[in-house]
Amino acid sequence: VHVTAVPPPVGHPALWRDPIKLPAGSGPRHIALDPSGKLAFVNGELDSTVNVVRLDDPQAGGHQVVQSVSTLPGGKPVKGNSTAEVVRH
Repeated sequence: VHVTAVPPPVGHPALWRDPIKLPAGSGPRHIALDPSGKLAFVNGELDSTVNVVRLDDPQAGGHQVVQSVSTLPGGKPVKGNSTAEVVRH
């Protein structure tokens, strides 16, 4: 997942900072941002997860997945199941 600024900062390209590296096979689909700008929630369409990402943590080397949570009861895969959207309330 690439992080962009809309509109981009003056004098900087629209694509900035390092991409978010999510668990292999998660299939990122949608992202919701925390109002603080410090966290992002990315749903994994293929593995039915929500990945919590700490954005731009320089001490950890950039964006870091800090938690992956299954959206399925018991976290067990269900054939044909996928997720399509993440909404932060």
